[in-house]
Amino acid sequence: MALEKKASEIFMALAWVQQQAINQNTTLGLFCDLTEGRQKVTCYRAIGYDSQGQPIIDPNNVLRNPLTQKPYLITIDQEELSHDAKLTEANFGGNSWVEFNSLGEPNQQGRITLAGASSAQTIVISRIGRLRVE
Repeated sequence: MALEKKASEIFMALAWVQQQAINQNTTLGLFCDLTEGRQKVTCYRAIGYDSQGQPIIDPNNVLRNPLTQKPYLITIDQEELSHDAKLTEANFGGNSWVEFNSLGEPNQQGRITLAGASSAQTIVISRIGRLRVE
């Protein structure tokens, strides 16, 4: 149940970022940090890329959650989900981030997967920006 709830949180963040990109007529993104022990998903305003081609994400361009007014970060806490559950995949054309343009179109199609010992939840983003959970 916790795995499904976390997948739903990420799905809602993606949908919100996509809608905000349209509403604000700008490019907004979602970055997945797959680093063991500190996995998180961050919603951000696109301002540029570092020398490795990764989006620059700092406190100045992290989006604020409209409900809490805090930085829009989703932490993947193994204690909360279970010790074996984690963010196992975030793949958008070889990147762990996706950006939506002012039309709500993603720069790449792809998927985000959370998995545990007995179940998995995958969020899929199509080439035209449709979101679904598998």
